Amino acid sequence: MNLHVWLTDGDGVPTMKPQVLIAAAVAILAGGSSLIAYRAMTPSGSRKATVFLEDYCRCCERWAQHMMDNGYQVELRPVVRSELDSLRRSLGIPEEKAACHTALIDGHVVEGHVPADIIEHVLKQPGSFTALAVAGMPHGSPGMEDEATDVYQVLAKRPDGIWEVIATRGIDKRK
Repeated sequence: MNLHVWLTDGDGVPTMKPQVLIAAAVAILAGGSSLIAYRAMTPSGSRKATVFLEDYCRCCERWAQHMMDNGYQVELRPVVRSELDSLRRSLGIPEEKAACHTALIDGHVVEGHVPADIIEHVLKQPGSFTALAVAGMPHGSPGMEDEATDVYQVLAKRPDGIWEVIATRGIDKRK
């Protein structure tokens, strides 16, 4: 995976400060993830996604890249599994709708491999839904692209707490 990273000094302005470049190079050479602590820069006015994930989760990294490719500014926050589970509970994501990462985007919770076009559609309808989820890790969803493709549902949580299917994606291989 090619991941382009703009290093910033914390205020969103790209930096070429030697200490930042050296720290990044050392981390990569030491076998660190290609997604070390950073803020990925995209054009101004883009939406910000804060993604909580377990260290070294490649499908989560690919989903983050999918979001960047769709104009989102992505900040990754590696956490341990127990912290991720606790975060989900506090955000109202039930265990059966859990996946491998949780994102916060414009006051919405996005659980798992939700496609960017669906996120954008929901964000353009303020107040319609409070959370989105793709449960598990279905093949063919953003970040889980490979030769296999599963049919999966994108779920949305209404303000009254009821979850509903708002999209079905993938290919039914039983046909």
